[in-house]
Parts: sequence; structure tokens; C-alpha cells
Amino acid sequence: MITGVPNPQDEEVESSTLSGLGAQWEKDDVIRQNTLKNHSVLVWPKPTMVGVISFETVAINARVLDYMLRLHCPRLSQAKTVNIDHVRSEDRYDQT
Repeated sequence: MITGVPNPQDEEVESSTLSGLGAQWEKDDVIRQNTLKNHSVLVWPKPTMVGVISFETVAINARVLDYMLRLHCPRLSQAKTVNIDHVRSEDRYDQT
């Protein structure tokens, strides 16, 4: 857990979606400033690494991922991946 990141479980969220994720990101000053600066919720070390998942990219995006995982993981009875379309629907900067 990252210090200073509120627990989104404290707020009412639909159990089968990531509804509310975008609002949580917007409330976080660090994520909000990075998003406004880079026009992306995620930060990439260099242009050639956009979309590449590695320990480096996970580490620099840990704050963003922490919010997502706090919403996603507690709602599962077994391990599953996050539906990327649900995440994209919360990212108003996503152009796809």
C-alpha cells in the first residue's frame, strides 16, 4: 500500500465494475498533475516503452495501479485479470 492513498472501499462502488476509479484518480493530486502534464494516467520511461509492462513501468505507475487493484481484487472469488475495457472507460484521456 502506498502511504497517502485513500482506500476506495470506504466509498460505495459497484461490485462488478471499476466504477469510481476515475474519480479516485482525479482526487489524487500526484496522479492528477501527472495526467494533466502527460495527457495520460500512466507514465512511461521513454516513448519506445509505451504499453510495455515491466517491473520498471509497474514501479513508476504503482500509485495508479494501487487504486485499480484496491477496487478490483476484493470483488473476486478467484484470481482474474482486470478487464482493460473497464479501466479505459474510467480514463477520460484514453483515445481508443
